[in-house]
Amino acid sequence: MGRVMRSTTLSSSKPVKRRTRKPARAAGSTYDRFLDATEALFAQHGYEATTIRGIAQESACNLGDLHRYWGNKAALFADMLKRAFQPLDAKRQLALDALTRKEEKGEPVPVEAVLDAFIRPALIWSRLPRQGGVSFRQLFSRALTEPASEVVDVMAEIFVDSSTKFLTLLGKHARIGDPEAFYWRVSCVIGAFIFTQFDPATKTKFFGSAQPADWERALHEIVSFLAAGLRAPISPG
Repeated sequence: MGRVMRSTTLSSSKPVKRRTRKPARAAGSTYDRFLDATEALFAQHGYEATTIRGIAQESACNLGDLHRYWGNKAALFADMLKRAFQPLDAKRQLALDALTRKEEKGEPVPVEAVLDAFIRPALIWSRLPRQGGVSFRQLFSRALTEPASEVVDVMAEIFVDSSTKFLTLLGKHARIGDPEAFYWRVSCVIGAFIFTQFDPATKTKFFGSAQPADWERALHEIVSFLAAGLRAPISPG
């Protein structure tokens, strides 16, 4: 889901052999402070504008330690993104696997259930303070729209299994016979999902009013709308 300027400290455009780094320490360690600082700066500024030196300054840790752990910016970002999003992907896969088991038993799997399994984990995650709440939503929306290949490639790797399961289930149960129509309708589903992750303050600028706080209602409205779009008649060639 994701290319942009170069770090003035370490170039992200040239592959750098990744050094063997020390294992992660307990929460609050220097290692975690680097990852926390990377999350915060990336969410605000994007990949290219987030520099290794800036991350070291934000974390109040030694730049040499950062190099010793990761060796280059791309490796640091890969670890940050995996720490942030692999738990979310795991929850999404659990929900999709449950639908696959229902399918194998011959039970009905409505399109709404497939959409819910894909969207609900992110909406719930982004409203839980212990998971980061608004900060997580800002980080996720940035990661989903970031064009830098160093981010796009890692996000694709993190979500490849859940995305495959989602598309497989949706393809079976949406019953859209036209491959081109399926492609564009899935694109609309993904686009709507990404927009839900935007910072509420950003959306307020578009709509001129505060975002409602009822996430269950939001989920119902999003899923109902997308399911209706998937079921809409296919336009003739």
